[in-house]
Amino acid sequence: MKKSTSRLLVVALFATLAACSSIPPEGAEVRLAHIAVRMDGDVALGPSSGAAGTNTDLRDDLGLGSSESAPLLTFTAPTEWGRVGASAFWFDDSADGTLGSGAYGDIAAGSQVTSEFAFTNVKTWWTFDAYLSENVRISPGFALDVFDVDLDVTAAGPAQRFENLDLLAPVPMPFLDAEARFGDFYVAGQGGAMRIDLGDGLGTWWDLEGRIGYLVDSKFEVYTGYRALGMDANGDADDRKAGVDLIVHGWFLGGSLRF
Repeated sequence: MKKSTSRLLVVALFATLAACSSIPPEGAEVRLAHIAVRMDGDVALGPSSGAAGTNTDLRDDLGLGSSESAPLLTFTAPTEWGRVGASAFWFDDSADGTLGSGAYGDIAAGSQVTSEFAFTNVKTWWTFDAYLSENVRISPGFALDVFDVDLDVTAAGPAQRFENLDLLAPVPMPFLDAEARFGDFYVAGQGGAMRIDLGDGLGTWWDLEGRIGYLVDSKFEVYTGYRALGMDANGDADDRKAGVDLIVHGWFLGGSLRF
């Protein structure tokens, strides 16, 4: 999935939720935050001969991993059948690097390379209030967490050999959303995880978020928090052996409007 397609998916999902939830229903919330996101980990892409690839470090070999600014959008709403929500963020990174002792696809070890990395995450969820009091809510449910990774690596030199790794993973997972209020302050968190075979590879996927907020008035609040999500998957990409062991994480700061 290319960057333009994956980001159209973000718009489509939010529009669908808006229509299904009859915005603005009472109790709906829209959050907009700025997240300073970073990534750590490695990728592997085997050569066209079909052999297994070696791990290529995103930072040490490709030069990626600098802090990037990204929007973090979230929408939640109560319905007759429980609570629904969606979140999305995306970012790009590019850098020059030098491969270490291992090759990346058909690009030889030691090659100087230019890399372009794009990441999009879209998460939708449904929960029900298993416990609800004046100040505490615990809501289990299910989520569909979509991870989209697009990595282009081009070797320097006359040949300019090019390799692309494109991973799209819609991962269903059990999900928990919780919140506790202390006067005008609150703490909240949500998360899910799943180990699943999506047909072309087996992997473990997880997504966690925690935040602390202050209720300015009945409609507006400000908050800060931390988001981290990861994937550790191995399988086939265009009939070649591939693997991704990646963590994307960062602090965010934002505000929300309640209807």
